[in-house]
Amino acid sequence: MGLPAAGRASRDPRVKFGITSCPVDIGLRNHRRIFPRSLTASKGDEAMKDLIKYIAQSIVDNPEQVNVEEVVGSYTSVLELKVAKEDIGKIIGKQGRTAQAMRAILNAASGKAKKRIVLEIIE
Repeated sequence: MGLPAAGRASRDPRVKFGITSCPVDIGLRNHRRIFPRSLTASKGDEAMKDLIKYIAQSIVDNPEQVNVEEVVGSYTSVLELKVAKEDIGKIIGKQGRTAQAMRAILNAASGKAKKRIVLEIIE
């Protein structure tokens, strides 16, 4: 009869990973449906800037001193996060875990904008 669906050689990723029904078509030919071109770089960058500012303001004791500046490049943008001196430790976290988590969230969110965004914490 043949191999089961998960064992067949196919280019469809749903078959490869044994997914029988998927609400979103994850085929490689349909990637434009997942990442629409209507999302402009400046709009996406502004959203990332607001996201980092919101997270930082939620963590620190002096949220009015949180400042996020953006240095724009063609394929990469750098977000510079400045906070009060007494709040630097809260932003960095134990062994840098809070900063690492903020960078992970930023990387996940910036994938939709198809642009690399780097977070720098400025003292």
